[in-house]
Amino acid sequence: MRGNLSVNSERDSHLFSPCIHLRIVTVFLCGCVLTGCGYPDVSPQAYSIAKSLYSATNLKQTDRLNAIESLIEESLKQEELSDREAAYLKEIIETARAGDWEDAQQEVRELMEDQIGSSQTKSHSHSHSE
Repeated sequence: MRGNLSVNSERDSHLFSPCIHLRIVTVFLCGCVLTGCGYPDVSPQAYSIAKSLYSATNLKQTDRLNAIESLIEESLKQEELSDREAAYLKEIIETARAGDWEDAQQEVRELMEDQIGSSQTKSHSHSHSE
């Protein structure tokens, strides 16, 4: 009886080994989705617009969203923003326009927090101190 148990255990361990690896990968990916993998570094202009957007979402100012969106478009034309940065900011604006002010504020906060320690925020702090 013991011999059969160990043979089954060895056979089962080979069957479950890929499942364990799949579970580990699934847990990692779910964690990434739930907590967010974060925003990459953004330009000083994107950071500045994010600060304005944070204020607008905090105060639930629909009219400021239009002005911020115009600023995003102008910054794109002036090549002060990348398409990727504009997409992040516009997505946050759309969230706010849908009435999800708290979610929009959280997203813009995460965008700004993800810049802590980046070269962008270091240049912001130096320009303010000069």
